[in-house]
Amino acid sequence: GRLQLRACGSYLVLRELHGHERNPRVLRACLRLIQVLIGDEPEPGLQNLLEVPIPEELQQHLRHLDRREEE
Repeated sequence: GRLQLRACGSYLVLRELHGHERNPRVLRACLRLIQVLIGDEPEPGLQNLLEVPIPEELQQHLRHLDRREEE
């Protein structure tokens, strides 16, 4: 999947979208997808980042940053 998306030039489209989009939620989603596309291959055990445990303190901090960014 990721390699195919990279090969099709989706990064360039996302970069342009990010340059013109004003909705904070869309911008965050765009940045996350760009990071996936340009990132290195994950280490063993980190292939599915949705299953990686995140400490509660860090989760709270990230939620706080999201709320602040939406303001």
